[in-house]
Amino acid sequence: MKKLVLGLIVAALVTLGLVGAPSAQADPYPGTVAVAAPAVVKAKPGKKAKIVLTPASGNLTPTGQATVVCKASGKAKVKSKGTLDASGAVKTGKLAKGKWTCKVTFAGSGIYKSSTATVKVKVK
Repeated sequence: MKKLVLGLIVAALVTLGLVGAPSAQADPYPGTVAVAAPAVVKAKPGKKAKIVLTPASGNLTPTGQATVVCKASGKAKVKSKGTLDASGAVKTGKLAKGKWTCKVTFAGSGIYKSSTATVKVKVK
C-alpha cells in the first residue's frame, strides 16, 4: 500500500512538472549548418555559369544572398551578387572561354551560417 501511495504522489509531481528531468526543446540554432559548392562546374562561352549551393548536412535548400567573384589565369575578374533561386543556385557573370576560379561567399540565413567555397569553372 505504501508503494502505491508513493507511486501516485510521484506521478502527480511529475505530471505537474515539479519533479523530473527538464524536457528537451528544439532551439532554432541560428547559423549552425555550413553551405558547400561543387568542385567543378561547366559552362559555355559568353554565358553565366550556375553554381548550386548545398548544405553540408540536412536536406533543406539554402536561401539568401551570395556573392560570386571569378578570376581567370590572367587578370580578368567577374563579380556578381544575387539571391539564391529555389534550387539553391546562384549565377556568375558572363564568362569568356578558359578556366576560371570562382569564390562563392554565402551571407547566411536562418540555420545556415555564412560560408565561403571555391569552385573551378571550365568554360568551353
